[in-house]
Amino acid sequence: MKKRIVFILAITMILSFGMNVFAKPESVDAQVSKQKVTFDDLDAKIGAYNIHGENYFKLRDLAALITGTKSSFNVIYDKKSDSVTIMTNEIYEKQKGDLAPLPTGNKKGVPTPQKLFIIYVEEPNKTKPLEIKGYNIEGNNYFRLRDLGEKVGFGVAYNYNTNTVMIDSDFPDIKDIPKTNDQPVNKKPIIKLFGSPRAFETIEAKKILGRSHHGFEFMDTDHNPKAKAEFDALGGGKLPLIVIGDTKISGYEPEKILEALNNL
Repeated sequence: MKKRIVFILAITMILSFGMNVFAKPESVDAQVSKQKVTFDDLDAKIGAYNIHGENYFKLRDLAALITGTKSSFNVIYDKKSDSVTIMTNEIYEKQKGDLAPLPTGNKKGVPTPQKLFIIYVEEPNKTKPLEIKGYNIEGNNYFRLRDLGEKVGFGVAYNYNTNTVMIDSDFPDIKDIPKTNDQPVNKKPIIKLFGSPRAFETIEAKKILGRSHHGFEFMDTDHNPKAKAEFDALGGGKLPLIVIGDTKISGYEPEKILEALNNL
């Protein structure tokens, strides 16, 4: 009798183990994100899914968006091992389907079984595994944006006032902009930075302003006619032009910028 009971228990354990091995991975609800996305302070046309309140982007979409910048990276797929390798500081050649609008409607996602690796330009002979959250949605893999930013080297932040996801190729330490309940939504920002997005002095000024909890509005004088017109109306002059309250700072003057911020 005892042998029979032991046998039954053994069969039950084997069957239970087998069911766990072949069980389908748990699915999650993936909603098309309604949040605005900017890249280097310009509007970006890139789709994302919101899963459990966090944004997940397709790896190749991000590579296509960021390519040619300081944070550029390439994506290489190995069919044999079903793995993807990120190569930092390499140009990515945009492919058909990259940055295409996402289909409407909510989808189901499952944890991606695909292995993910990264090779940093500083260590070209070392391939490192990446352990970051990822989901497969209708055949494409989407990864958590902040995880990718941390590993690849681009900045990710959120503007709670405008419901905007901010991606920055030059400033990995960009900070979230908190909700300012004491100011009406339509109130003009008290801090504005006028300049060219690729200019070194503009980038350095952005770093200083980004560390401030006040938040600021970047006015792209290269691509935004309204920004250029406002810059001219303020008297023009040397770029970057930083307006902090009633103070105007022409050119990159770190000490003057910090002093004006402290006086707010």
